[in-house]
Amino acid sequence: MEYARNNATEWKQTGASQKITTRKYHWTRPPKDRLKCNTDRSFMNIGVQYTTTVGWIIKDENGVHKRAAQATGKRVMNPLESELQGILMALEIKWWVMIFDEVRFQWTSRGANKCADKLARSRLLQPVDFVFHNYVPTILSNLLHEDDVNSNFH
Repeated sequence: MEYARNNATEWKQTGASQKITTRKYHWTRPPKDRLKCNTDRSFMNIGVQYTTTVGWIIKDENGVHKRAAQATGKRVMNPLESELQGILMALEIKWWVMIFDEVRFQWTSRGANKCADKLARSRLLQPVDFVFHNYVPTILSNLLHEDDVNSNFH
């Protein structure tokens, strides 16, 4: 967790702009021959501690589901630590990292990130800390269709 705190501190010290110039309220497709990994986290107070649940989904330039996963993280102190832990968890899964030759971080609104948000907020069906979805989880079927329709019109 100290690693996440240090990264957050460094980010603040860079003076990077946190101003959002445009808002996207629907999922957008990645460029041709690229994959897009959307992540989201849920910060939950369980008893006296806070935990992170995370969802990831990877789609291609046609919006086709390639992979998805859900995980439960470690104890965190605030929503920023939760968000950073979610990103780190996604990057630490080595078989996912190997499929990317370039990584770019970009904030997006929840409306443009509905699938990852749904995975992060959904309870894991098995009593484990990580679930890999080879197939489209049923909880995402309607959202994937919505993303496909909306991304075709914009």
